[in-house]
Amino acid sequence: MLPEWLVGLVPGARSARASKRALPFLETAQALRDSKPFEALAAAREGLDVLRDPIIQRRGPVESTLLVSLTTLTEEVAQGLGQRGAALQDLRDAVSILRGLNGAVARFPDLADREPASVQQLRSTSLPYLEARLAAQDEPSRE
Repeated sequence: MLPEWLVGLVPGARSARASKRALPFLETAQALRDSKPFEALAAAREGLDVLRDPIIQRRGPVESTLLVSLTTLTEEVAQGLGQRGAALQDLRDAVSILRGLNGAVARFPDLADREPASVQQLRSTSLPYLEARLAAQDEPSRE
């Protein structure tokens, strides 16, 4: 843990630290996904709520990973329950982040060689899924 005075000096450090409050919600939602899907959905939505704090820079590495993971999980669980999924802005931001990753890998192929398998899977499965979910949404009812 960084000292508070140092966190204030490092751009993005405060955002990353604040966004880590969403991690327990992601872990809970993942653990409850199959056994208690309604509770999993509630936990995932709470995690997304944490990431809406104005201090959080949603494009940071920690923040964007949590955002994409929570948005994908929220959409998957909600779809299975026939419930409302992630907020429209969360969907838009997650899709934008994943498209940006794809663009970076296309421009710099050596990045793909060093990319962890979990990130490759996230890009290859989450982006098409979230794009389809975003396209299927009736925007006025999602705001």
